[in-house]
Amino acid sequence: MKRIIRFLRNFFVGGFFLMFFYFFQKQKIRSSTIIFFFPHYHTGGAEKVHSEIAKAVSYQKCCVIFTKGSATKSMLPFYSKYATIVELNPILSKRFFCVNKLLKKIIEEQMNTSSSLKTVLGANSDYFYELLPFLNNNFKKIDLFHAFRENDDRESTVVASALLIDSRIVINKKAKEIISNYYLKANQSFLLERVQIISNGVTLPKITHPKNSESLNISFIGRWSAEKRPELYLQAAKLLKEKFKGLTFFIAGSGTIPNQKQIESHNVVCLGDIHEKKILDDLYSATHLLVLTSVYEGFPMVFMEGMSYGCVPISTNVGGISEHIQHGVNGFLINETVELKIIDNLIQTISHIYNDRSLLEIISNNCNKYAHANFSIKKFNNSYQQLLK
Repeated sequence: MKRIIRFLRNFFVGGFFLMFFYFFQKQKIRSSTIIFFFPHYHTGGAEKVHSEIAKAVSYQKCCVIFTKGSATKSMLPFYSKYATIVELNPILSKRFFCVNKLLKKIIEEQMNTSSSLKTVLGANSDYFYELLPFLNNNFKKIDLFHAFRENDDRESTVVASALLIDSRIVINKKAKEIISNYYLKANQSFLLERVQIISNGVTLPKITHPKNSESLNISFIGRWSAEKRPELYLQAAKLLKEKFKGLTFFIAGSGTIPNQKQIESHNVVCLGDIHEKKILDDLYSATHLLVLTSVYEGFPMVFMEGMSYGCVPISTNVGGISEHIQHGVNGFLINETVELKIIDNLIQTISHIYNDRSLLEIISNNCNKYAHANFSIKKFNNSYQQLLK
């Protein structure tokens, strides 16, 4: 009986949202010059990048289609400034095959018959790849990859979609190398010229103030998730607090509030999910060391933002991080892969910096200079404006 009730509920709710989409949303797709397929609008590094892409080309008529549910609405107002918004999750989440099939057919028709559509860009969106084989050649099709995790299962998707897209964007050399290897294995080397690197960028602060060197503030800024491994940071923080005075540890990001008890039991200050730019900028201004213990990364936006404020990154050496961070020059890399050894290395690194504040000042200045030389939003904007013109 419960299954029947759930079936009927999903059918009617999904059908209702499909009717709403048909009468009030589909025209947004048909009349757009650029369509983006993104999964979420909650706080996150990839979400920031996606919003900055939409902002960079907001002089055109843009539509952002969100394909999954979001934990919060924190970034939705930002997207709404620069594009019209379509949300598919109220329909797709009901998992009603006939309704979802009809939705896909409507979207394909709106795109394929549009006289204004010039470009479609998908990032982190499985739905975009499901649509690709049914889209015609009247407009450019582009995808964006931020990072590849260890034993990534998207190789077949990358290879299968290679002939269907005009450009494939990656944010660093590591991601390009992985995709190139996929192409070579599949005898698609002739498609390598379609892979392009566009590095992320951030708005750089005009003025940065010297940090107080008497105390040492250490921050972990990132969502609470398995791949970020915040528990390694917590364990190191607790041991360091027992060892040294004048250390303050912070953690901020989505998912931290539900884990507040665990966080505070390790003597770490929980700041929750920070939505306001000024509060985040103030945190960067006060932070000396910025820690990430991730299993995989592209190159984190928090490092770009933090380094521009003189924060010194300490990170596991994964993804494209070593393309920007030179150990002992503008940050510290942890090459260990065993979690206990990562914690030990983190403790040793922070202990070393605690006992050598002059080194901290030198590396902090190096970070600031490197960020201003390499992370400007202007280059990022120009690259996407050329790509999506």
